[in-house]
Parts: sequence; C-alpha cells; structure tokens
Amino acid sequence: MINNQHRVIVNVGEAHGHQPVTAKPSVVSVSSIDSDVSDRRDVREALYSGIFRRHRKTILVLGSFLKMLRAYLDRMHALAQVFVIVTL
Repeated sequence: MINNQHRVIVNVGEAHGHQPVTAKPSVVSVSSIDSDVSDRRDVREALYSGIFRRHRKTILVLGSFLKMLRAYLDRMHALAQVFVIVTL
C-alpha cells in the first residue's frame, strides 16, 4: 500500500449511496499458524507419497536414464579434454 493507506473493499452492487467498508487486519495466533503449517506439511507429504506410489516405475526408469546420461556425458567430456590436449 502507498503511504500506509488502508485497503477499501466496495461491493459493486452497493457502491452507490453507501460508505465503503474498510478491511481490518485479522488477529492470527501463533498456534493457528503452526497448525496450518503442520496441516500443509502433512498434505504435501501425502501428495508426494501418492505420486511416488503411483508413478514409481516411471520415476525409477527416469532416474536410471539420467544416471546413464550423466555417465555418458562425463565420458564425452573426458574424451573432449584428451582430444584438446592431443590437438595442441
């Protein structure tokens, strides 16, 4: 907000002839924040475990492919360094 202005909420249908309603910050306790964080963490872990369970074979195949690709690229990089040394 610019210059610490308060946010004003106006209903479109009631904008004519009525005063706007000023939004006031709500009071949030630390325990409710901890509870929300814990709930979100539990939901995220359940989601990830469900995804892993459902797509386990695909994830393992993709991981194996990436491992093989990394090894191949490392060998190609080593060969390229040897080739550069030989050509100089």
